[in-house]
Amino acid sequence: MRKIGVAVVLAVLVAGCGSSSPAAHTITKTVTQTNTTAATTTTATTASIPAGGPVPAGFEPSSFTAISDSNWWLIGQAPCSVKPCTSVVRTENGGGSFVGLPAPRTSQVSQIRFANARDGYAYGPELWYTTDGGESWHQIGLVESITELEISGGYAYTIGAFGGGQSILERYAVGDAVGDTLPAAGHPIGGLWVQGSTVIVDSQTNNGSGNEMEISDNDGATFKAVAPPPSVACNFESPDPAVIWAECPTGTLSGVWLSTDGGAQWQATGGDAHASGVPAEPNSAAFGAASGTTAVYGYQQLYRTATAGKTWQELSNPPGLTSWNYVAFTDPLHGVALGQFGANTERLYYTTNGGLSYSLIPIG
Repeated sequence: MRKIGVAVVLAVLVAGCGSSSPAAHTITKTVTQTNTTAATTTTATTASIPAGGPVPAGFEPSSFTAISDSNWWLIGQAPCSVKPCTSVVRTENGGGSFVGLPAPRTSQVSQIRFANARDGYAYGPELWYTTDGGESWHQIGLVESITELEISGGYAYTIGAFGGGQSILERYAVGDAVGDTLPAAGHPIGGLWVQGSTVIVDSQTNNGSGNEMEISDNDGATFKAVAPPPSVACNFESPDPAVIWAECPTGTLSGVWLSTDGGAQWQATGGDAHASGVPAEPNSAAFGAASGTTAVYGYQQLYRTATAGKTWQELSNPPGLTSWNYVAFTDPLHGVALGQFGANTERLYYTTNGGLSYSLIPIG
């Protein structure tokens, strides 16, 4: 349900605390998937991206995106004298150091995605894009509220909603300001996952009585409906062909399911879905799949499976942690997590062993 239309406004900002302060603090559920084309583009355009400036003091991340193990961006908030206070930071050495970049001059974005070193998007609920590595940002879009955006195969897909609540799936060629509506997806409510030409969304049934998983293998041109796990508004991840993980609310709690046949059958593997040794976590629990057999799940405590959910291992928590707000992987070994400490402090953690352990990455 997010979609973009025509470029509306352009903002060129000073690096660092560059504009915008999202009131809602939401965390991205999926890391941008990288393909060979994106990696090649990154190499070719590195010289022309913004150099960046200091990281704004007190920067608090709310969303993460990566196009490789080395190239990451985060969006968040930092104290500033003139609002909005939205800020963007970038690293080109896997978190060894960061620079501050211009940010959209709005308080109505809290999530970020990049397709390559130059083309990126900030959203939630507004939608903005850049084609120069964040040196300038344009607001685009016709729908009133963008809730999800993912990039793969040269396209950016969005779920967005109009004022009346009707939702749509849209697709933009990376770098374009105008997208196409994909009506075959019905009325998506979440769960957007894209990789290559595969697109997965959780969509309302035509009569509004429930939901169904819609799967496309042709960039969203057509979809087939598959019954999801017995829950609502699932988050899907499909790191391997035919393997789909689903982390889904079951009410106030959540559970984890796994399909190894493209969604034809589901096996309950964790949380409220199955008595697996993993306690039932709140419906705001973090989840990330590293592969078809490895995933990390939890809220105040993280659990990891390397056996497709047959067994789960409790991971060590850093002292003082309040909750895990975000877990995601860029490949089977590398990934990140955002940990909450107290009411207003979030910290970035990085794994190089498939989620078995995480190390703190200082940003400022």
